[in-house]
Amino acid sequence: MSARLEEVLQKTFSYNEFRCSEQRRAAQEIYRGKRDVFVSMPTGAGKSLCFQLPCAADENGITVVITPLLALMENQIIHARSFKIPTERIDSTLNSADRKRIRGDLMSLSPKTKLLYVTPEQVATANFLEICRALDRLQLLRRFVVDEAHCILEWGHDFRPDYLKLGKARAEYPHVPWAALTATASEKDEKEIIASLKLQNVVSIRTSSFRDNLFYDVYFKESMHGQEFDHLANFIIDALGPNWEDEEPKMRGCGIVYCRTRQDCYDVATGLQKFGLSSTAYHAGMRPAERTEVQDDWMNGWLINVKNWASLKANVWLQNSK
Repeated sequence: MSARLEEVLQKTFSYNEFRCSEQRRAAQEIYRGKRDVFVSMPTGAGKSLCFQLPCAADENGITVVITPLLALMENQIIHARSFKIPTERIDSTLNSADRKRIRGDLMSLSPKTKLLYVTPEQVATANFLEICRALDRLQLLRRFVVDEAHCILEWGHDFRPDYLKLGKARAEYPHVPWAALTATASEKDEKEIIASLKLQNVVSIRTSSFRDNLFYDVYFKESMHGQEFDHLANFIIDALGPNWEDEEPKMRGCGIVYCRTRQDCYDVATGLQKFGLSSTAYHAGMRPAERTEVQDDWMNGWLINVKNWASLKANVWLQNSK
């Protein structure tokens, strides 16, 4: 087992070794599929590899990943496809042609898809249940993965009630292993997540969430006497480096400014633009096509992303984000 994972780690992902022993153990336990797995690792620690590596190592079968945000889903799909992992998604933004194509592949005797991303709302739909039953009959339903699992507690009781229904899917396929991953969950949260998902015989793998490369500075707007945009712009320019304007967009870095309201997003973006910083707002009220365009521009290094605070709980991964 370990030899197979090591081989795929090097050949598919071009990594010579795991980042830490916990990442190795998580990938091994998820690949083994004998027990349910709970993983708590900080952002940037390589949680996605814990399930993408076993998926890539599987000879056949499909790994279903349940993720909360379309932006996060799109980012992970791009990342997985960059490693040549056949990846698809099922969500509300799919057009009828893509939906039919993906369903046709998943319902076939030998699906090409290996990694399938869905939102919690899709899990309870008749279409998805039919797909899962067909895969299960062919013994191709390898595992379920709940990414950003803390959202079960923070959103499930409020505006994402379908999160609380995931335990029913776990009960319907008791022989299919589940994994729950998060970067922010206390031991109390872990117990609640495990109970909500009805996980059984759980392997718990945790690392410290301390990040020695992160720090907090607190400034009060009232003390800036109307110069808050000057202060923020100077902070961003300092973070980007003295020669940031001369660098290629993908190399100069980018960043995110979190705001409490949607209007604040627009106000801050406009304020930063006056200092020559390409910036734009991003929030859930935008049309999907607009959000995708903003996300693509941000990932290509063209702008500073100004986000509504509600997006804070789960974010996309970008190597050059400052």
